[in-house]
Amino acid sequence: MNGYKYAESKKLSIDSQWYYMLTDNHQLMAGLVFDHLRAVPRTADLSQPYDPNVSVEQQHLYYLGSNNSLPVKIFQVTQDNIGIFLQDQYQWSPQFSSQVGIRFDDNSDYHASTSPYVGVKYNYNPKTTFSLTYSQAYLAPSPSYSYEHFGSFTGQQDSQGRYVADTFRIPNPDLQPEQAKAVEFVLNHELSSNWQLNSTVYASNLKNLILFATPTSIPDSTFIEGGFIKSTDHNVNLGESLAYGAELSSRYHHQNYEIWTNYSFTDGHLTTNKGEEDLPYNAKHKLKLGGTWRHKQGWFISPSIYLMGQSRVPSSASDGSRIVTVPSYQLVNLYAGRQQILKGIDVFMRIENIASSKYYHAGGSSKRSLVQLPQ
Repeated sequence: MNGYKYAESKKLSIDSQWYYMLTDNHQLMAGLVFDHLRAVPRTADLSQPYDPNVSVEQQHLYYLGSNNSLPVKIFQVTQDNIGIFLQDQYQWSPQFSSQVGIRFDDNSDYHASTSPYVGVKYNYNPKTTFSLTYSQAYLAPSPSYSYEHFGSFTGQQDSQGRYVADTFRIPNPDLQPEQAKAVEFVLNHELSSNWQLNSTVYASNLKNLILFATPTSIPDSTFIEGGFIKSTDHNVNLGESLAYGAELSSRYHHQNYEIWTNYSFTDGHLTTNKGEEDLPYNAKHKLKLGGTWRHKQGWFISPSIYLMGQSRVPSSASDGSRIVTVPSYQLVNLYAGRQQILKGIDVFMRIENIASSKYYHAGGSSKRSLVQLPQ
């Protein structure tokens, strides 16, 4: 049978920034941000399409297996967020500068949060620059994460006349924002006027991750009035991860052509209530190569090759009978075109995966989802 889902969101944002030069070497920046969000989070499975032209109360939608007697719960969420930030940038000497910032957010659904940032930059010589930064940030869960729910009833009724369901995903409006702390060191060096090298070393720690749903401590059997649910689960903050790695890139350009390469290594681990495991959704090794040739008449062609290492999904997706790894893959892409084919008009063409080879991305963390998503 046909099934439907519906989701909607509208967001209004207003932000302003002010700059003030205390001296030629000292600059202050301040800002104010206001966000207003209204959303209908992703609904449960619907037997007919949602009608956006009528109100939620007039939808006349019912849970599957309830003989059109239990109306579907449809949530409407409103959030307001006010953010204030301040940044101080100072040039201490021709070689050394610093940047310090802080942002304060007050969200109508979550506790207030403070996000600091500090960075320093040192010009060792005209060709070599070092920079070091430390930052903290927060990511609030989307309405879909907090309010998503789904499930269906068996069509059977118990002795009290309630329709019975085996399991339901139910909302968790108490989800808290994910927290991030990161440190990064960057080195930029010019081997020559045509050849640049860039390297980055970084580490990040994420807490309160929302990864997968877990059973509620006590089943919310009466979540749907007129029904009885044997077990319920919901999204929770239960993960923490540590990631670290390095990235090396080089770009060489000469008159009508340039060549570039980028290699990255990322490793780490994820800790949940199921124990510690390798960092999921991550390819430890990634290599990208490419180049561009330009003709004096405006033609250009730019091929690229991506070599992506093996990745994996969280071990929670495994039921003991299926693997959680995703194989490595290679892609060959092409970008070409001509500038100013007519005055003010450029023409270009992009071909991704020229060989049309099948490859996979890491899928969901649920036992009911695909581990390998075919591309």
